[in-house]
Amino acid sequence: MVRPLESKTVTFKVPPWISDEELARVIDEVLSRLGGSVPIDEIRRTLGIKPEDLVEEIEEYKVEDLEEREKERLQ
Repeated sequence: MVRPLESKTVTFKVPPWISDEELARVIDEVLSRLGGSVPIDEIRRTLGIKPEDLVEEIEEYKVEDLEEREKERLQ
């Protein structure tokens, strides 16, 4: 089951003497203190990514062969 990322909405009144810049700074500070990040497991669950989907095929190379090819290339 894929569930959406959950969020909360907060509504409050801001006194008129507080500038937009100051309000933005305070909101940024609060969000950074809350973590401001989403756990990777939550993102994978939301996107429906299974552990087996993360496997990647990697080619095997012999270092000696690569070194020899590089020597030839530099000559």
